[in-house]
Amino acid sequence: MSDKKKEKTTTKHMSDADLSQNNDDMPEIIVVEDGQVIDEAEKEKNKLDDMTKAYRYLQADFDNYRRRMMLASQTSKEQGRVDVIEKLLPIIDVMTKAQSFINDPKILEGFKMILDQHYNLLSGFNVKKIDTLGMDLDTKFHNVVATKDDEKNAGKVVEVFQDGYQMGNIVIRPAQVIVGK
Repeated sequence: MSDKKKEKTTTKHMSDADLSQNNDDMPEIIVVEDGQVIDEAEKEKNKLDDMTKAYRYLQADFDNYRRRMMLASQTSKEQGRVDVIEKLLPIIDVMTKAQSFINDPKILEGFKMILDQHYNLLSGFNVKKIDTLGMDLDTKFHNVVATKDDEKNAGKVVEVFQDGYQMGNIVIRPAQVIVGK
């Protein structure tokens, strides 16, 4: 005989009534072709592992979804602010130009106070005027409407036709400028 131990399997004969009562409590035993025994608990452990993996994937998908929705919400709010500010800028432009036509000092003072309130409103949304005069031409911030013969200031902004504004890193409206050539 060889050194290998032979396994003996004993079976207890039970009545059908005993089987139906004990069937829920006892794990099911499955005999595989090569003689290994896999019980129901191992199968359930594999199911649990699969369900845990599926849960983790679902949780990661949900976290990604939540991040995308937060980013979309922030982008939407920011775009809403930009849209309102774009509609406000032409009013500020007209008021700025209108100052030069006011002769009464008291009216001019009141007009400047109103204009300052508009600028304070813009600064509350982190909107700033783009510095342009004397700066090198930058097409991200400047839109050239004309050129002017000026060898001393070639490639630089020599006049501002319309102010430009930016909110943080977002250019709301590029400045309309005249550049020296």
